Amino acid sequence: MTGSQADTATWRLILEGNEDAFTELYLEFSPVIKRLLISYLKSEPLAEDLSQEVFLQLWDERGKLGPIIAPKAWLVTCARHKAFNFLKRCAVDQAAKSEILRSYPVSHTRPDEDLILKDYFVYIEATFQRMPEQTRRIFKKCREEYKTYDEVAAELNITRDAVKKHMVRSMKILRETLQRDLGITLTIYWVVAVYSPTMHF
Repeated sequence: MTGSQADTATWRLILEGNEDAFTELYLEFSPVIKRLLISYLKSEPLAEDLSQEVFLQLWDERGKLGPIIAPKAWLVTCARHKAFNFLKRCAVDQAAKSEILRSYPVSHTRPDEDLILKDYFVYIEATFQRMPEQTRRIFKKCREEYKTYDEVAAELNITRDAVKKHMVRSMKILRETLQRDLGITLTIYWVVAVYSPTMHF
């Protein structure tokens, strides 16, 4: 199965409400979407915010979407619309303009919420440290350095499928740990984590 066919199959599973498929698509394409948004907005925090909105819109509206051949094209189009709409707001909205100039506030949570999130992330970090070294390295490159599967494969001299297998393994470990020990789903975790400045893997 080619990369394009695999993406289309993943999309079909998302339309059926498969959370693992959604997480897989998110991990694979969020680096691409974020870099695209940074090129428009010149602000990494803003790009992170809008990137998250793109994927949340996909999940929230999955019941209204039909099968498509190129999931990446849908994500890119959605991201561009969000970036252009935000920039249009900046032309007439002083608050939005100031948002860009300040490069967006880094914290959206209260001190007590930050403390709870910090405990969560410390626990998750310990979980990561128990993963195989190569799995941990690949996950960090995809999540922290926003590299695509193809870029990581070229850098580590392995196949794209190998990168994907490591990411699937890390997601399986994360999902089981979060549900068993913290009582939250993987999707909820990504939503919380992306808005927290305390998250570091």
